[in-house]
Amino acid sequence: MKKLLLLPLLMGLSLGLFAQKYAYIDSEYILGNMPSYVEAQAELNRLSINWQNEIEAKFKEIDAMYRKYQQESVLLKMPKSNVRKKLLPQKQQQKNCKRNVSVQTAICTKNAKN
Repeated sequence: MKKLLLLPLLMGLSLGLFAQKYAYIDSEYILGNMPSYVEAQAELNRLSINWQNEIEAKFKEIDAMYRKYQQESVLLKMPKSNVRKKLLPQKQQQKNCKRNVSVQTAICTKNAKN
């Protein structure tokens, strides 16, 4: 009786050992030989560079506004000073929003092309 129960158990375990097979696929080689993938990657890189340049330009603009504000803050009257004080965080928020949108778009574009 014990042998009858042991035999199916051993057979079941041995089948499980042979069931798993592994393979290596060089997806970079495959994708590199696809013209559409190469074009999409080039376009993605071009967009990334453009967005990075736009973000850097916004950084420079905000930095220039802040420096100008610091230089003129002594000479400005209170209401004008408060307006400029409020304008700087708004610009920074717009810049951060632009950065987040560009990163999300790049990720979505890359995932859609893959």
